[in-house]
Amino acid sequence: KANKANSAFGQMSLFGDDEEEGGLGTFEMREAEKFPLMELLRMEKEMLGFYISGHPLDTFKKEIQECVRVNLADRDTIPFGKQTQLIAQVLGQRVVLTKKGAKMAIYTLQTKDGDLDAVAFPKTFEEVQNKTEVDGIYGFVGTINKKDDDTLSFVIDGITSPSELKPEAVSRIHIRLYNYAEIT
Repeated sequence: KANKANSAFGQMSLFGDDEEEGGLGTFEMREAEKFPLMELLRMEKEMLGFYISGHPLDTFKKEIQECVRVNLADRDTIPFGKQTQLIAQVLGQRVVLTKKGAKMAIYTLQTKDGDLDAVAFPKTFEEVQNKTEVDGIYGFVGTINKKDDDTLSFVIDGITSPSELKPEAVSRIHIRLYNYAEIT
């Protein structure tokens, strides 16, 4: 038999065809509980560096549709210099000191449409400093500005839960007019 010949030379079957010849025996798969979505996404991000099964912001789809009127990927939708709302995941945050020694924070935020740097100046930071943690998802109120190098920054005026943001009025409306003489 080929297995006995291989064994004589110190080789074993990878799958252990025969238990007598040092195989691993039978393997039985058992059903396991599914991970909660947020836990699964956290593990995917930790192990792979990106999400496969979805995105944490998917759970706030309704709030995003009702409360967010800006698409970072479409600069025409950005109301520069005007107060706006975002729902974003905090990818990073660090506390820095101003020249006068006051604390402020710099955040890296991720929306469904892209990443954005944000800042909470001392007065705002004093109000929001214990309201965020990395990987958390929050509702942000503030102003989007364009820097000299054409990158965007967000000045935070307030942080809340996504469900506490106020629905915004429709920011655009498209009206299609028909020439009824041509239709009939």
